[in-house]
Amino acid sequence: MLLHGGHLVSWVPLGQGEQLYLSPTTRYGAGSSVRGGMPVIFPQFNTRGPLPRHGLVRTRGWQAVESVVRGPRPGGAAL
Repeated sequence: MLLHGGHLVSWVPLGQGEQLYLSPTTRYGAGSSVRGGMPVIFPQFNTRGPLPRHGLVRTRGWQAVESVVRGPRPGGAAL
């Protein structure tokens, strides 16, 4: 999970390999969006509104407020 855009960039189920694609050319930082993974798209998709493509939250910084561990592997995060 990246704090840039609240973006999920890795998912490795137990006993399996990486399930999400992340472009090797991805750049992180203000005003840029991550290529690959699973973004948070809010409040609009693509250009279906007056805001930037896929909304505002995808290119903003987030703050972690909680992390959850269940069993031997991390279980989730609250942003």
